[in-house]
Amino acid sequence: MSYNGTIYVRSRGHIYRVVLSEVGSRVIASTQVASTCLEHATQMFDGVALQSLLGRTYVTVFPKAGFTHQVPIPELDAYKIIEAKFDAGVLMVVGVEQGRYDRLVIRFDEGFGSYDLRVVPDINPVGLNFVTLPTGICVCIDEEERLEVFSNRKGSSGQKQVVDPMLGADLRLMKRGGQVVFPRGTKLKSISMR
Repeated sequence: MSYNGTIYVRSRGHIYRVVLSEVGSRVIASTQVASTCLEHATQMFDGVALQSLLGRTYVTVFPKAGFTHQVPIPELDAYKIIEAKFDAGVLMVVGVEQGRYDRLVIRFDEGFGSYDLRVVPDINPVGLNFVTLPTGICVCIDEEERLEVFSNRKGSSGQKQVVDPMLGADLRLMKRGGQVVFPRGTKLKSISMR
C-alpha cells in the first residue's frame, strides 16, 4: 500500500517502509521497519493497516514517513471489514455486520490519542472515494452520489452536502496541491466550493 508518496509492504510479522536512494545512476530500494503486525490477522488498505488481535480491532496509520500510530477502535470489532482508507486524519471504513453494510467515518486528534466516530448506516457499498486537503477539508462522494464536505478535525460538527448531476460513482477524487481534482476524458478538472 502507499500513503503520501511512501510505499509500505507487509512481510510476515512486520510492515516495512520502502526507502528509495540514488546511488550514482542507479536507484536502490531498501526497507525500514515501520510497525509490527500479526501476519495472518492484518489487512492492508490505502494508508492504513487493520489488525484483529484476539477479537479487538486495531488500526495502524502512518501519518508521515517515520511515524506510526496503532490505535484500538472497539467500534469496529463487530464488523467484517470490506474496505478502508486513511487520509490526513480521516479514516473511513466500510464494514458488514449481520448482512448490513455501514460506512464509518473516524477523525483522529493530532496525537492519535482519541477520535470521534460517525456511522452512515445501511449503505450500498460502492467504494470509498474521498480526499483530505492540506487545509483540513475532507471531500467525499458518498453512496448516494452526493458530495460531502466536512472538517478533518475531531469534534467539528459542520458538514455540507452538495447534489449535482455532474457527480457520479465513476468520478474518482484526487488531490493536487490544495485542490480536489478528477479526470474527465483526457483532462483533469477541479472542484471548487463557494
